[in-house]
Formats: sequence, C-alpha cells, structure tokens
Amino acid sequence: MRLREEADGQAREIRANAREEAREITSDAHVAAREVLDEGTEVSRNLRELSVSLRNNAERLLRDITLAHGGMTARLDQVSADAREEPARPRADGELCGPREDGR
Repeated sequence: MRLREEADGQAREIRANAREEAREITSDAHVAAREVLDEGTEVSRNLRELSVSLRNNAERLLRDITLAHGGMTARLDQVSADAREEPARPRADGELCGPREDGR
C-alpha cells in the first residue's frame, strides 16, 4: 500500500511538472507566433508601400517618355514637312538642286 501511495505521489508530481512545462512551452510558442505575425505584417506593409512607389514612378516615367517621344516626332515631322515644301533652287553651275543641307 505504501509503495502504491509513493507511486501515486510521484505520478502527481510528474503530471504537475509536465503541465507546467507544457504551459511554458505553449506561452513561448504564442509569443513567438505573435512576433512572427507582427514582423510579417510589417514586411507586407513595406512591400505594399514599395509597390505603390514603383507604380507611381513607372507611370511618371511612361508619361515623360511619351512626352519626349511626342516632341521628337513633332520635330521630325516639321523637318520633313519643311524639306518637302522647299522648292528646288539653282546651283552655281545652273543645275537644279533640292533643299539646302542646313535644313533651311
């Protein structure tokens, strides 16, 4: 009987220790999970902000390129139109030649 009481006492002590250890492990796991969630949320927020910034810069760059392309195209069209409108002129030897090489 005494042996049984000692075994029951040891079993209770072992169970109590196991419960306490399980509580500590669970508590540590909850803390670690909260930290990971917080860090993940921050990384996600930073990536979202980076995405918005990159999109804005890409749109600005595309607008600038479109404006530059339009300006260059307009200048090329103007030079082409000027070249077509300028009549042939006589050279010093009497032959006709096309528009002046300096674009005027």
